[in-house]
Amino acid sequence: PTHTSQHEFFRIVFSRMNKKVNPERELLLGKTVIPGQNTHQAPASETTKLSTGGHKSNDQLGSDAKPTKMQTRQSTRPTLALPPTPARSNDSQCMELANDAQLAKNHFIQSASGWFTCARCRMVPLDLRAFCSTSGGRPTLGFIERHSKICKEDAFDYSSIAAILRQLQQYYRIQNILQNPHFQMFVRALLRGNQKMADVFILQLQSTLDDTPIDLELTRGLWRKFPSKEEVQEDLVEAAWRDFARNVDGLPTKMSLVPGLLKFVAAVSPAISAIF
Repeated sequence: PTHTSQHEFFRIVFSRMNKKVNPERELLLGKTVIPGQNTHQAPASETTKLSTGGHKSNDQLGSDAKPTKMQTRQSTRPTLALPPTPARSNDSQCMELANDAQLAKNHFIQSASGWFTCARCRMVPLDLRAFCSTSGGRPTLGFIERHSKICKEDAFDYSSIAAILRQLQQYYRIQNILQNPHFQMFVRALLRGNQKMADVFILQLQSTLDDTPIDLELTRGLWRKFPSKEEVQEDLVEAAWRDFARNVDGLPTKMSLVPGLLKFVAAVSPAISAIF
């Protein structure tokens, strides 16, 4: 045959071979393709390398084989049991924006500023209200229903400031902070020396920390008796804190250096505007 016919002959042969064998497809199936030879199933070792990144399993290596470093790390990693999926029957309803009738039923109103707030507790300082009392936009039904269940109306909810005290006790290892006479003097200074109001705060804060029931009637309407900005003597507040801090190891005498303390100060004495 001439050179042209030989070239055409080999072109036809290789084109038929390519139709029968797709090297990329055979490689994905775990087969090794050698040009010019028949295809065959790759040995187990080659297939394992493709599927496990070059590592064989212990069954392939034998029972006396040592596990790889990767397998050792995986075996020592703790296994977390996934909790059962909670029922979601009411999720869509709770995530829906509350309509006007639902807002009214749960005593929520829209203020002149556009915020939505609970009408039963809006006169109480924000830090002494139950959670979810105010929303910047139209709240969801779940939001307002959650608040309605825990709303204290015009009495105080101490959850937020009790959490600050709990953190303070744990961080600085203070035992029974509310029973410390120096801390009690600090609370009185925040309330302009109002002994009765300070005693109610201390008593009910302690009950909140201890998870014991409190008498809400003791604080109904007490929001009216918070001292004004002019009545609070900020120098006495600072002095009372320094006296307390000097008796606790590691506690800063500057209030702004204590995590969460300024939030406590703002909650107990809403009129204070000083940055200590």
